[in-house]
Amino acid sequence: DAITDGDHWTGQRFQEYYDKYPDSLFILNTRPLQKWLISRYKHHTDKFHGNGTNYNSWCWPPTIERTTKWIKTREKHYKNVKHFFRDKPKQLIIINIEEPGWETNVIKFIKKRKYIKKFQTKTIHRGENANDVIKKKLYNKMTRIVNTSLKKMNVNGNIIL
Repeated sequence: DAITDGDHWTGQRFQEYYDKYPDSLFILNTRPLQKWLISRYKHHTDKFHGNGTNYNSWCWPPTIERTTKWIKTREKHYKNVKHFFRDKPKQLIIINIEEPGWETNVIKFIKKRKYIKKFQTKTIHRGENANDVIKKKLYNKMTRIVNTSLKKMNVNGNIIL
């Protein structure tokens, strides 16, 4: 059984899960900051395929304020997770999903804990880039806003944690 994704990262939900299931394993998947920010904005463009540019949602329109908030929220969440698991290191793995072979590391993590004897996974890659999903103009706008926010905050967009 597993819980994945969702809005778990905006609060301390992982602590609630740990309290309820103290023997569980936890996987924090991450990627470079700039790619993560662009991915969040793509949630809108994936839904509207580049249309509806005036539509407001949790992830649209791209703004410096929204981007800055996401950066701060992610940073706080990562610090909280690392702090919480500091004395439980065998129950947490942090995975950069941009690194080749990350799936193998997750499997090894699970097997090492002897939670399961056999584990198989199949990764499906969309094989699409941002320009395939949205118009170049929207992608460039998102990139400009993300880069401006990173520069304004003096944050390296390639950082993982």
